[in-house]
Amino acid sequence: MATITETTQPQPVQPPPAVRMFELLSGDIVTQLVHVAAELHVADHLAAGPRPVDELAVATGAHEQSLFRVLRALHTGWARSPVSHRTRTR
Repeated sequence: MATITETTQPQPVQPPPAVRMFELLSGDIVTQLVHVAAELHVADHLAAGPRPVDELAVATGAHEQSLFRVLRALHTGWARSPVSHRTRTR
């Protein structure tokens, strides 16, 4: 007769309290970033492929530097967006 041994599942590693607090506080920021991108229909403008930020700014009617910051924030860990490198016109 076989014996059944109870195995314990490894417990997930919990992030330090400061990291968890940052995650909680930044959740609202992520929501706002996604909202801005949705209001500007950024996904529609990127459907055909990557575009420089200056072109996206013109297409969406957004301020170029502000749009760049929104896209950079979304791209650096919260979402992946096919945005080509920033081109400066100044």
